[in-house]
Amino acid sequence: MLLLTMALLPLVSSHWRTRNYLLSVVVALVIVTPWALVWPLLLEARSPRLFAEWFWVQNVQRLKGIYIFAPDERYFYYVNVLPWFAWPAWPFALWGLWAEGRTGLQKPGFVLPLTAFAAFFLFLSIIGEGRDIYGMPLLLPISLLAVMSFETLKRGAANLYYWFAIILFTFFALLSWFYWMAIDLGVPLRLWKHMMDMQPAYDPGGRTFVVLLAALFTLAWLVLLFNVKRRPERPVITWATGITMLWALAALLLVKYIDTGKTYRAVFTQLSQALPSSHGCIYGQSLGQPQRAMLHYFANILTVRLEKPGKRPDCDFLILQDQWKSPTQVGGSWKLIWEGRRPGDKTERFRLYRQS
Repeated sequence: MLLLTMALLPLVSSHWRTRNYLLSVVVALVIVTPWALVWPLLLEARSPRLFAEWFWVQNVQRLKGIYIFAPDERYFYYVNVLPWFAWPAWPFALWGLWAEGRTGLQKPGFVLPLTAFAAFFLFLSIIGEGRDIYGMPLLLPISLLAVMSFETLKRGAANLYYWFAIILFTFFALLSWFYWMAIDLGVPLRLWKHMMDMQPAYDPGGRTFVVLLAALFTLAWLVLLFNVKRRPERPVITWATGITMLWALAALLLVKYIDTGKTYRAVFTQLSQALPSSHGCIYGQSLGQPQRAMLHYFANILTVRLEKPGKRPDCDFLILQDQWKSPTQVGGSWKLIWEGRRPGDKTERFRLYRQS
């Protein structure tokens, strides 16, 4: 995406059609090349198999989306997620472009992030593999465009964003503390029963330091509200601080409860215990990328993907991931020997089969 942006800039603006820009590109490539080669070369020397998986499967083969258009590709994924994914930066970015008008298209400060966004967005969309984590580079050019709009933002709009941020983040901060009281202190009792029904394996208590740290983050948020000065950057300062506070409260007060239901440690430990101590290769069917990684991390199990074409070994075991409401039928001579799920998960399940 960066190389595509570097190639497009001289085409869209004369500001980059200079000898200095060409020299900058050459210097940048010379400087980055050794650092870009060190890690792949070390990986190839340590494990040629993992290097081939990383380079060919996870990178080169994914570029096939540029040339092959399949009906199941998600070409409009980032169109759908950007309204919430890039909030609140994109309204500021649009306002900056509107306020500048055609004259903004002649300013390098607008042309650079606008070209980068177009290159990033086009590349990710054509690849057709929509995931939120892949869309994170889009936030950088949008943020650069948004920053330049503060000086031209009208006072009424700035105050609207400012007060909306105060109400929104204060409400969710109180909500975080309210849910923490329920899951750790049992108050109110009705909500505690409901939360324990969803995560029966949760073990509260023993987190005094964590609670004090969360209280400091909340206090810092309140102190900021009474001390932030009136200036064009006040809305974005409030938004950035509010989001930081909410992530801190979630990571300190609620992450233990959330992790109880989201972690794969227990379910994959049980799965590995259902396997004989000496087993051969294991097929994997419909396993997602995060699930395959967690299966390797928690149970030290690497699977042979049935979805991948080509020659594969003859394995005696099969791990299948599906959903309770839409189970996947396994034909042939496979015999079910284990079935499990994460605590409180009513959607996702895992099954282990053995050749009969």
